[in-house]
Amino acid sequence: MRQAYAHDAVLAFPAGADDRAPGAAVTVALCGHWEHEPPCPLAPHHTAVTRDGDTLRLRILYATEPHRAAEVRRRIDNALSGGAHDGAHRGAHGGALDDAPGEAPGEAPGEALDEALGAAHDGAHGDWSLIESACSPVRPAERDHARRLLKSR
Repeated sequence: MRQAYAHDAVLAFPAGADDRAPGAAVTVALCGHWEHEPPCPLAPHHTAVTRDGDTLRLRILYATEPHRAAEVRRRIDNALSGGAHDGAHRGAHGGALDDAPGEAPGEAPGEALDEALGAAHDGAHGDWSLIESACSPVRPAERDHARRLLKSR
């Protein structure tokens, strides 16, 4: 049975860069592509972003089975720690991102992430760096949203 989880991350993120790019990278890591039909195959999720100058704070709510929570966290961390994208995108276990659930068959490794970042950056690739990343409890104000994620099928 799925449970709701939260993950916080802080990125050094240059002014003028598109705040959507890290969320797109997380979606590619969890779903295989930044655009896909619901439901998310591994973990229905939502990424909230807050900018403070050159810092971007991400709050990711997701729902998954307890035995998959560590895999989801690894994929989130890998997606966010790879901000200087050069086409060598790695998945949660060090494999190419084409191991991700839901990635289009025959798509080159990392192609979905390149596409997501290209669209979000208008052609420029991600140039952020991960400052910190950690699990966090779901906050009382997030419980309704967490319930909706739990019901996603």
